[in-house]
Amino acid sequence: MSEIYFERHTSTELGYKLLFHRVLGDNILFETGDEGLRVASVIHSLFGPQVLPAVEPLVDRVILKHFYALDKLNAVPVYTTFKAFATELSLALFMGLDPDENEALFKQVSGLATAHWHGMITLPVKVSIPVLGPTTFNKSMEAQDKLLAIIKEKLDLCKEGSVLHHFKSAGFKDRKEVEQHLLLFVSAVIPKAFAAFFTSFIHAISGPDMDIVLDGYRIPKGHVIVYISRAAQRDPAVFLDPDSFKPQRWVGKTRKERTHAVLMYGAGPRSCVGHDLVRRMIMMVCKYLVHNYDWDFMTNEQLDYKWLPVSRPKDPPPATFTAR
Repeated sequence: MSEIYFERHTSTELGYKLLFHRVLGDNILFETGDEGLRVASVIHSLFGPQVLPAVEPLVDRVILKHFYALDKLNAVPVYTTFKAFATELSLALFMGLDPDENEALFKQVSGLATAHWHGMITLPVKVSIPVLGPTTFNKSMEAQDKLLAIIKEKLDLCKEGSVLHHFKSAGFKDRKEVEQHLLLFVSAVIPKAFAAFFTSFIHAISGPDMDIVLDGYRIPKGHVIVYISRAAQRDPAVFLDPDSFKPQRWVGKTRKERTHAVLMYGAGPRSCVGHDLVRRMIMMVCKYLVHNYDWDFMTNEQLDYKWLPVSRPKDPPPATFTAR
């Protein structure tokens, strides 16, 4: 994985476009070369450390709303609780939506986003079958049109200083490019489909122009490489006892060693454009939970996982939270 992300990134290309372009349209996922660098530069300016102070009050507000009284519940469904938190935070950031102000619109956009990204995991057939009705892909395309209409309206009405306003003035080449990237962030980030599909499950990369050597193996040009990053990140040859929580494993490691070993945000030129923002939000959530609660899962059983359409526990375990 490190070779693909660092040493071989110029001799390979991501295989996402063939699968997802029709659903998501033109955006940073599918751009390469100078055009890819241009778009990445624009988005990095939106999500870099310089914007964090403006975003933190919003993150704090959503944290308080979802995690303020966890100790009042006998059992907290952790997976659904955090999913609800992430959904509200994403829609607040990228659409300026607040369910307390407009619950109907919030639910509408959440439903449309889910329907839209379902188009990535179904056959791209846009037809309506008698009795059965439209296919999942057909519903996905209808949801895309409705989401784009809402995005356009929100951009027209956005206030100065909002994330939407920053998108408009960030340096995208035109309004359509702004809309397509907001569509990506709203429909893919909300259900964490891309996070789970691309970084926890499977990546596909192809070498289009020349043979390459990867980990000592020659890969003929035009062939596809499929790798399971979840398995790589749990390789006992790299991580001794990989499923145990051992933060001391990082003691004495250099920044480069850590960067090449943990690739949940990708790495190199193809690293996640929002990693600074995501890391800060995770730190804020962890700080709040550690400061305010002791917690424990109500079962010690090994979790079984579902892998499609995204990785998640088959039976999400409940937890108890005790106020400190």
